[in-house]
Amino acid sequence: MKKFFLGLAAALLTINLAWATDINQATVEELQAAKGIGPVKAKAIVDERAKNGPFKSWVDLDKRVKGLGDKTMGDMKEAGFKVGRSANADKKK
Repeated sequence: MKKFFLGLAAALLTINLAWATDINQATVEELQAAKGIGPVKAKAIVDERAKNGPFKSWVDLDKRVKGLGDKTMGDMKEAGFKVGRSANADKKK
């Protein structure tokens, strides 16, 4: 039974990662799906991306969009968002 639940958890994690939405492609509406992201923050993310190009990492997103913080970015990760394809994208420097 324990193996069944571990397998189920692994499958759900794989599904979540496969359907992750890239911040660099997300619409205002998609961004608002994350807890803590309302219309103002979602628009700020989209506007910054349009003005200065795609985000390179979570650190880049945090530096360029004021008011996000670790908690909000953690909520965004939990909601299935990612930033680009970099394997080290979520490590702070």
